[in-house]
Amino acid sequence: MMRPRDKTCDCRCRAGTLVELIVALTVLVLVILGHGIAGYHARLDIQGAQRHSTAATTALLLCESWAGAGGGVTYDPVTNLASQLPITAGSGPEAPADFTSRGSYCVRIDGVSYSATLSSQELATALRALNVTVAWPSRYGSASPDRDFRLTTYVLLD
Repeated sequence: MMRPRDKTCDCRCRAGTLVELIVALTVLVLVILGHGIAGYHARLDIQGAQRHSTAATTALLLCESWAGAGGGVTYDPVTNLASQLPITAGSGPEAPADFTSRGSYCVRIDGVSYSATLSSQELATALRALNVTVAWPSRYGSASPDRDFRLTTYVLLD
């Protein structure tokens, strides 16, 4: 036996309206776009952090190898580190004020060119400050370095 339809039942309450469907799809699209944009910026931040870390490690390697070689003004990282680091003579960032530039070099790691400048300053008769400045481009594909990392260490001279 069939029941007669209840004339007071509102059939619209069982299914969403077209407006509700459009609002739900709009919210879904915005969530997906937001997730994609956040992921993109996270990847950019990771890439920037990796470049900064590589520049800091390169500066530390150059500075410590120079200090380990006695901190001489004729130190040449191309001769001493060429077997461990893809380094060539080149141009680099400016030496800090009151430091004498001792050479500039280009280090290429993972497709990124890092420019390094070695400089030193005589602080006393037996004390020398060794400075390494490494610069790199912050954007992928950019040729000009716009970020830098400076590291200074001190050596006692014999």
